[in-house]
Amino acid sequence: GDVSDHRRWCNEDVNLRYHPEYGSVFFGYLSNVRSLICPTFRRLAKSGYNHPDFDDDIATGVPRYNPWMNYTQNAYLGPRNSPCQPLAYKLTTVKNPGSTFTHADEGPFKEVGINTQGLNDTALFPLWPSTDAVAKVQQRGSAWNVKPGPDGVGTFADVIAGFHQAPSGNRVAGKGNCAFADGHVAPASRMDTFPLAWPR
Repeated sequence: GDVSDHRRWCNEDVNLRYHPEYGSVFFGYLSNVRSLICPTFRRLAKSGYNHPDFDDDIATGVPRYNPWMNYTQNAYLGPRNSPCQPLAYKLTTVKNPGSTFTHADEGPFKEVGINTQGLNDTALFPLWPSTDAVAKVQQRGSAWNVKPGPDGVGTFADVIAGFHQAPSGNRVAGKGNCAFADGHVAPASRMDTFPLAWPR
């Protein structure tokens, strides 16, 4: 499989369980690769959920479709030389570890006006490039005022998933699980994606 392809999450040819050589240095800290995928998400993606985001991936040349990951890393955290242009390079520089996620259920569905990307790679970017994120916080006065959608700052790239605790008939209005920098795990709304990703 093509490891540069943004369909890594469902490409069995780059599943880290069998191909740890495609993982980052960080992957060495994960003792159980089953922790890379939420069981609820796996059921949705395996069934296709009658949704084009899943069907597109099946139809666009992934020869061995098998959802194996959906937890993605906060793109605002990472090493200085990362192409993601992170805003915090070390955990000690994260201002509020208890309210900054390191990994989250990434929203797999695109929603017009909310996010332009479904689950595609291993980095969760609310706003890209990172310089746009800094500018939005300055404009809005607080990271908590940076929300996706027409009543917010516009369309995000990525958001936290909404398939847990979702209201009947609305698969994006629930919550997604987040692992925070202080070690706790809690569900969060896609509307709080930016402030919970913001490390400053």
